[in-house]
Amino acid sequence: MLNVLYSNRLESLLPALIERCTQVTETPLAPEVIVIPNHALARWLSLKIAEETGVSANFQFQFPAEFLWRHFHQVLDDVPEASVFRTEVLSWRLYALFPQLVNEEAYPALRHYLAQSDERQQFALAERLAATYDQYLIYRPDWITDWDTGKQPHWQARLWQQLSAGMDERHWVDLQNHYLEKLPSIPKARLPERVSLFSVADLSPAFLALFSALGERTDVALFWVNPSQHYWSDILSEKQIARRLSQGQTTAYLESGNSLLASWGAQGRELFESLQDHDIEFTECFDAPPRQHLLGHLQHNILELQNSSNVADRFRLEPNDKSLQVHVCHSPFRELEVLHDQLLDCLQRDHNLTPGQIAVVTPDLTRYAPYIDAVFGTVPRAQHIPYHIAGLRQVQLPALISGYFALLEAAESRFENERVLSLLENPAIRRRFDIEDHHLPVIHNWIRDAQIRWGLDDNSRLEHDLPVGGQTHWQAGLDRLLLGYAMYSDGFQDYKNILPHADVEGSQARLLGGLAAFIQELGELSRKLSTDKSVPEWREILSWALDRFFQVDEEDQRWEQSIHQALQSLAHNAERGRFTGHL
Repeated sequence: MLNVLYSNRLESLLPALIERCTQVTETPLAPEVIVIPNHALARWLSLKIAEETGVSANFQFQFPAEFLWRHFHQVLDDVPEASVFRTEVLSWRLYALFPQLVNEEAYPALRHYLAQSDERQQFALAERLAATYDQYLIYRPDWITDWDTGKQPHWQARLWQQLSAGMDERHWVDLQNHYLEKLPSIPKARLPERVSLFSVADLSPAFLALFSALGERTDVALFWVNPSQHYWSDILSEKQIARRLSQGQTTAYLESGNSLLASWGAQGRELFESLQDHDIEFTECFDAPPRQHLLGHLQHNILELQNSSNVADRFRLEPNDKSLQVHVCHSPFRELEVLHDQLLDCLQRDHNLTPGQIAVVTPDLTRYAPYIDAVFGTVPRAQHIPYHIAGLRQVQLPALISGYFALLEAAESRFENERVLSLLENPAIRRRFDIEDHHLPVIHNWIRDAQIRWGLDDNSRLEHDLPVGGQTHWQAGLDRLLLGYAMYSDGFQDYKNILPHADVEGSQARLLGGLAAFIQELGELSRKLSTDKSVPEWREILSWALDRFFQVDEEDQRWEQSIHQALQSLAHNAERGRFTGHL
């Protein structure tokens, strides 16, 4: 049986979770599995558990799909560690099918797009389609079942049939049905002793059915934030009521309850309704919010599933009530400036409030991410508020990774002097070619005096349909510098049409050799990247570029390993997606 504990406050669920986790199981060294909706909540739980108990260790925070697939892999036969129907793999499978679809009459829209798009656009389409099918597998299993049996013969169904026909593994829907059949006979020792789902509000009906079935065999509990203590799965927003009235329904069965909850609580309402279809033991621990301020009044109305429709019920707003504020700003940057000022005001007014108790949420974190450090990270020390950006990939890439991307971009560029010199700003590249930080001004002076502008040599200029024979590319400039080191020059006498550069001293030979080797390797990388290759060949070349151009220190070793792992995953996903072409 699935146990559901719900409350209108997330903080009220935490003590119950901590008490549950402190109960000793038969295998006390087994990790405590907590299923969470995002990384930010995992971080919050870790901090709160450590704050309440003194330690937070041996916890495994997993997303719902991640937990279920790991569980399938542990208890079922022939289930790989990762699904071949993952977006990363399915993208390659779709991309491999595109050349066949161009000649098939069954895909007119795809044929039109593929005929007018390049490789990058086609792969972007493959990723988009793969993500769409991934959502279908989770939220529309009935569609997938119909498509597998040949129903609904539209282009997405036909494309899905082509995809799944070539796969030798079960997809999500098929695997879920297989799991539900095998679950009663799975030995209890192979099942997890305890699973906790904390504040997961977007469980699909299929996932909820799996957790409910697992709850029949082991201890599964769902800690859920339920904003109202009344039954509210049948409430409708004013727009939904108006739409149904226009369709001829009577008003007797159409209720809005609390209009705010009806409008904004669609996701929670769907889960609440789905829970009623399962054998579940409910436990509630609602906390009545204080009604002294506007925010508490709104929370009370939601809790009681009511509106302040009567004049007598309406809240009287006090002038100093700042519990709910609306600020109109002209840009995201200004929004963050206002936010910072308001947080400072809150911290000054309430000395018991700490930065660790403040959470800032936004529906589009990527839009605001570039401005967060610009506002919160640049204020005077007296106004600094400690902060952490959770739930977002690192906004500012580590120097090794950003330098690696810059290197690959430069290898396909015109090799402008500023672009090439900017690569030497990276410490790992300088270490590889024995160039120190204080050498950079010397190199800049050499490049300026040798009049190096762009292009590796005459061949690179031909690639851009420009005349050859100029003396402003890298090879000509290096010839001048090297000849200036090898022989005496007064700056006016040339040797075989090369004018030596007069200012290269004997002690600078090592520096000049490192610069020459760097430019030579850039040319080699450019040649390697200029032809089509298979995905395994690309992995080898990109790995070679990382090892050849970067000498990492202890701090950068983890980033070097992450790049190698990403390249390995790229090749592995392409192989599992059965892509054998060249790019």
